[in-house]
Amino acid sequence: MDNCTLDRLGIKDPRLIEDPKLEDQYKIYHNQPARFIHLLQTYSCLCPKCGQTMRKNGFKTVHIVGLPSGGVLNVFSIRKQKFICPDSPDCPKIVT
Repeated sequence: MDNCTLDRLGIKDPRLIEDPKLEDQYKIYHNQPARFIHLLQTYSCLCPKCGQTMRKNGFKTVHIVGLPSGGVLNVFSIRKQKFICPDSPDCPKIVT
């Protein structure tokens, strides 16, 4: 998937890329046929409180339902990077 395809899908976030681990596939979503488009969101992150570089701490998957195309519902499955701040008493534990 390239930038042209992401633009056609209406995805404007430059941090979203095609998920290299998963391919787009057709499944049933809430009793409707759906096309799952797998995306990955990752970047470097600084702690909002202390300003330290945060460590990566796994992923959280969210599903966003888009407009149908060709009679099939589009579901964007986005794996969002989770971050954790190095030990500090004033900082949040996990940030997504």
